[in-house]
Amino acid sequence: MPFRLPSLPKWLPMALSCLGLLLASPSPGFGSEGEGAAVGQEALLKFSKRLSPAEVQGLLQAEGAMVLRYFPLTRIYHVALPPGAEVPRRLKALRERSGVLIAVPNQRVSAQALPDDPQFGLQWALKNTGQEGGAVGNDIGIESVWNEFQDTGSIVVAVIDTGVDFEHPDLAANMWVNPGEIPGNQVDDDNNGYVDDVHGYDFVNDDGEPMDDNSHGTHVAGILGAVGDNAVGVSGVAWQAKIMALKFLDEGATGTTSGAIPAIEYALAQGAKILVNSWGDSNFNPALFEAILAADAQGALFFAAAGNQGRDTDEEPFYPAGYDAPNVVSLASIDAADGLSSFSNFGRLSVDLAAPGGEILSTKPNGTYGYISGTSMATPCAAGAAAVLWSRFPDLSHRQARNLLLQGAAPRAYLQNKTLMGGTLDVSGALAVARDDENQAPIANAGPDQSLELGSRITLQGGATDPDGDQPLIYEWELGVPPGSLSRLDSPFVPQPSFVPDREGVYVATLRVADSLSEAVPDSATITIAGGALPPPVPVLKAKYRFEGNFHAVPSDGGVPAGAVVTVDALDSQSLFPENFLYEWAFMEKPSGSAAQLSSTSNAVVQFTADSAGVYTLRLRLEDGYNENHAEISLSARAAEDPAPQPPAPAPQDPASPPAAGGCSLRPSAP
Repeated sequence: MPFRLPSLPKWLPMALSCLGLLLASPSPGFGSEGEGAAVGQEALLKFSKRLSPAEVQGLLQAEGAMVLRYFPLTRIYHVALPPGAEVPRRLKALRERSGVLIAVPNQRVSAQALPDDPQFGLQWALKNTGQEGGAVGNDIGIESVWNEFQDTGSIVVAVIDTGVDFEHPDLAANMWVNPGEIPGNQVDDDNNGYVDDVHGYDFVNDDGEPMDDNSHGTHVAGILGAVGDNAVGVSGVAWQAKIMALKFLDEGATGTTSGAIPAIEYALAQGAKILVNSWGDSNFNPALFEAILAADAQGALFFAAAGNQGRDTDEEPFYPAGYDAPNVVSLASIDAADGLSSFSNFGRLSVDLAAPGGEILSTKPNGTYGYISGTSMATPCAAGAAAVLWSRFPDLSHRQARNLLLQGAAPRAYLQNKTLMGGTLDVSGALAVARDDENQAPIANAGPDQSLELGSRITLQGGATDPDGDQPLIYEWELGVPPGSLSRLDSPFVPQPSFVPDREGVYVATLRVADSLSEAVPDSATITIAGGALPPPVPVLKAKYRFEGNFHAVPSDGGVPAGAVVTVDALDSQSLFPENFLYEWAFMEKPSGSAAQLSSTSNAVVQFTADSAGVYTLRLRLEDGYNENHAEISLSARAAEDPAPQPPAPAPQDPASPPAAGGCSLRPSAP
């Protein structure tokens, strides 16, 4: 869902955790020690389509990389680098090479979701009669929908989790069955690369039996699709939905990115229209993001838990719920008493709506039942609702089905400014929106045509109106660019995205808008760019130092005590293309006899120890993919008995470069 771009660098690693909470736990917890750690020498790589197969093969051979697996949908390679190779350094070098789109470690992912003792009780999420202190009527409004419609057997829902107990008496009849596979013959009958994948696949143990050995995945499966009206155990939201079991987390609830991606690809290849993802963490991962965008391209909804840290994810994003993809539905959790769960994350822009997630009764392995709390439980609740609505209105696109759920939300005052819709999941409300025979298509407005000069960021003045007042509307922009241009929109799914033209010519921005049932006629705006030039980046250098355990600002005379650890950063540097920044640091001057070394030569922040008295001058060469610029910063280290030096005469300044912070001498030089 979210209408914001990830703010973290694309190279950051991923760590995942299941988002169910033990009811006896005093506070929500995530993951386990070691999550996010790299898996040996393994990495995930993706290359530009501009590279030929031979060029890709040559690059892999040059790195000594052995291909463990190729994921065709996302074009991602799972590789092993040679023993002894420094994986972070090798991947950093790869990311700087032309034609390499993604180069990240294969991360270990983990979960922490152990339910308490089994018990049987009423399911307040489906019909809240006030049991156990709940608020009467605070449920998902499914009862009236069941009275009208129950057939959800045409919808395949993939549970990407710790597996599913596919022999559970309340789940067995609803398990997806691969029509092209003969059970137990140890043959890949349907030639899809997986042997005996009858109910899904186990990407942990690489076999066709995705049995749950943790309980989290079985609990999730029961919420969305336990067999209904069978006089056994509990009822799922969608009584007949087909549950595909995809296991990528093991019995200790740990797994890897290279397990999550093929699980998503498998689900799409086998026709799953809904993907349930009750796991997540705070790290943006470009490889996983590619898989989610591939799901959108194939018309699949991606339901994701908003997280259990009780925080605002507009400020601190949480993934995969926070990915900027139009097929993501992000779920917060509410409790039976009609309030936002204390553990639940929230976000006015980054979380779509809330659903029951507190003390939810569902299936557990070995034919048992029990309660778990978490946004993990809210997620399959909404996924099951989508299966019901999509079955009732099979001609809806996946984005229309998503919007239908959002528009049908029941308003709650405590969710205003906490979720996008300010309400809770209401299946009957969504059904009422879908029945509106008077629905009118929205009207798209891409904004005025413009004629501008090269050298500035352009914000498109788009928008839309809807005669029915339907909200939210689905926005999708496409940008046509002149030959050779690499310009792209910062986000194609918001009303007014921006971009930076990188050459003269004509750019055409086309806006498509839809409500839950119909799509507007596309509208376009033409932006003509002529003349001007792209300005160089502006390096901004700042310094501080640590001495005897304490941090200090560098004084106006630029002096620091000998032995201080100096940190210099270029984090405030400016450019039209900051996402392309490449840093190259070097010492231009240091005292005779000094052994000072920079901690890095290619990061935004560097450190060194001023081990001798004298002058240290650092030079930064900063590139943004189109231009480069230079800047220098000087500091004077002195022994304790040395008198403070006189302030140096001001150095001439490049008009494009602001003065350095902290009074240090900053000397930009010509490119």
